[in-house]
Amino acid sequence: MNLRDRLALGVVLLLLALGLGLHGTAYVRETALKDEAASLQLSAHERAFAAAVEKHDLTTRRLLDPELLKRPNLAQMLADRRFPELRVELTGLLDALSRKGITTIQVVDDQNRPVFAAPRLPGDQALLETQAATAALVSGREVGGVEATGDSFLQVSAVTLLHQDKVVGLLVVGRPMQPVLDDVAIRSGAGVVLTDLEGRARMSAGAGDPIALTQKARGLTRGTEEIHLGDQVHLLATLPLANAAGTRIGLQRWVVESTERRWASDRRRLTSYGADGLLLAGLVLFGLWGIRRAFRPLDSTLEALRGLAHGDTSVEIFGEDRRDEIGQTARALHVFRDSQLELSRAGDRRLRLRRRQLRFIRRQMEKLSETLDEGAKAELMDDMTKIEAQARAEQGHADSLDALAVAFRVMTERVSAQHASLVMMVMELRDAVAKQQQMESLKEQLAVVGRLQKALLPRSFPPRDDIEIRGELVQGAKMGGDFYDFFPLDGNRVAIFVGTVAGEGIPAAFLAVTARALVRASIGASAGPAACLARLSDQLLADNEQQLELQACLVVLDLKTGTLAAAISAFPMPFLSTRPGEAKLVNWPVSAPLATQQGVKIEQAVVELPGRCTLLFHSPGVARTLRGGKPLGMGGVGTILADGDDLGADAVAERALLRLTMGEVERADDASIVAMRYRGP
Repeated sequence: MNLRDRLALGVVLLLLALGLGLHGTAYVRETALKDEAASLQLSAHERAFAAAVEKHDLTTRRLLDPELLKRPNLAQMLADRRFPELRVELTGLLDALSRKGITTIQVVDDQNRPVFAAPRLPGDQALLETQAATAALVSGREVGGVEATGDSFLQVSAVTLLHQDKVVGLLVVGRPMQPVLDDVAIRSGAGVVLTDLEGRARMSAGAGDPIALTQKARGLTRGTEEIHLGDQVHLLATLPLANAAGTRIGLQRWVVESTERRWASDRRRLTSYGADGLLLAGLVLFGLWGIRRAFRPLDSTLEALRGLAHGDTSVEIFGEDRRDEIGQTARALHVFRDSQLELSRAGDRRLRLRRRQLRFIRRQMEKLSETLDEGAKAELMDDMTKIEAQARAEQGHADSLDALAVAFRVMTERVSAQHASLVMMVMELRDAVAKQQQMESLKEQLAVVGRLQKALLPRSFPPRDDIEIRGELVQGAKMGGDFYDFFPLDGNRVAIFVGTVAGEGIPAAFLAVTARALVRASIGASAGPAACLARLSDQLLADNEQQLELQACLVVLDLKTGTLAAAISAFPMPFLSTRPGEAKLVNWPVSAPLATQQGVKIEQAVVELPGRCTLLFHSPGVARTLRGGKPLGMGGVGTILADGDDLGADAVAERALLRLTMGEVERADDASIVAMRYRGP
């Protein structure tokens, strides 16, 4: 297929694509408008049904209010649980309401337990769903809606029964839904059918036979579809039917006759398609005619171009005197023909020059080989053979190198191959020296940070008669994030902060230092330990690029009252001892770790400490310490308190140091403890 045919085919396809695109755009727009109209229709049906239910609910309440005024003691009877008298009153109320169209009545108490129902519904069904009834009892609002009862539906209204300004129960009444459907059908002019959840018709209203039409529905729960019955077209709209609690109990199906509107739409669509087709056919014919006329003067120019492509530089070129695009093409072909002639002459000159260069290179390399031993001479002559072979292989290429360049490239390859191993050895030696220097620098930095970490931690609390505190940190094989702090808040309160960063190295150590400083700065202005930890979590999260996790325990003790407020975030529970030989874990709530998510929720425990007791706070690394190849565990941590007669903070801390450092001890992580002895008021 030549260019002219391809161009004609492209124009035809472009016009077809344009037509199809315009048609598709129109179809999409029409579909969008149809969907919008369907959505508006569904909303209108929904509002009409809700308005009818609300209207009849108000009617029911107007019928119910006078009867309730005649029986002012119903709420008191229900509150006093005088059920026999209540049933007599409710039976009379039902007799009076049945003459006004109300067929069902139920009463439940303030716990939503049935007290009276007449008549009983199938399976002792509640007239108002439990969720809606509970909401009415809690809020005191009157609710109403539609409920499914057996094979039918009822319009229900619930009235709260008040006794001494307190809701003591609900009075729920039900009326048949048929008046509501008739009202909706008259106002909307559509047929309305209510079905159960399986789509079986239960009630209907409106002209014709809407039930027969709804049986052809596709099973939609919300949407519109067209139903064809002979020559007639009906629009079927389906909406969910919900009760007062919002639970779906069936479907609403609305049937509207739309034959004339559908026929008018089809006529407009066919007219539009016909006009588009005629316009597209005219454009295609016009495009083909224009292409044939435009290509006719190019035939002679194309013939000359084919001759030049085959190397025929003797072809004649016509039309150079024209002032249009054909003339420009002819003049360009003339320049191209002259360029081909010049290139042919230049190629002959390059070939002669290459041969002279090869002869010169061979003479020079032969002279050089006379000064070398036999092995080097053979290698040099092999290089010469390679140079000549590559020069012959590249001969005739437009971008080929001259003989001197080829020789230089071959010699460069030899030099590169001879020095490759030496360069590799130098690079490996340089990398090894750099890595050794980095390791030495890192070890020195880690040692400095370790000393700084221990220097920042307090060991003991200023002497007081009512409290004694001692802390210890035993560093592990890896730089960890254990820390602790204790300090007075005012004359009567003391704060203890113990934690660990779930990570290792310098980032974990610096995060621990930052957390300790932030707690010291904010605990005095916080509402308690939980609020302080929550604020600390948000502050650390802003700069926690490595997503390190902070586990901590923060307590505040009132020395006068013995009241202790504590907040724990993924940290081990402390041990409590009130007498020698005893150690038990406290049972305080544990919250999520810190610095991992925004707005973390921290729980707080408030307890009263005994007059004389000792608390032992410990990091996770204490229980993970290996003694004799076995982890110390929580039981071993408890024995630090239980195994000694002296429960003073210094004595407990010394026993902990013996367990963590003496004997066959292995410890990968930091291990820290804080012992607090409270002597009480």
